[in-house]
Amino acid sequence: MALSRTEINARSEAKRGIVTKAFKIHHSVSENIDKLAAELGLSKGKVLEYAINQLCKMHLKK
Repeated sequence: MALSRTEINARSEAKRGIVTKAFKIHHSVSENIDKLAAELGLSKGKVLEYAINQLCKMHLKK
C-alpha cells in the first residue's frame, strides 16, 4: 500500500529527529524572529534553535 505524502513526511521527520511544535507568542516576538531570520539568512526554526541553545548554555549546567 502506497504511503500518503503526510505519512512520508512524518517518517522522514522522525528519522531526522524533527518534531513539530506550535506556540502562541506575542506579535512583536514573531516579528523579531522574522527579522532575524531574514537578516541572518536562516530559517525561523534555526533562529529559534540558536536562541534556545544560547539560553541553555547560559542557564543550564550540563
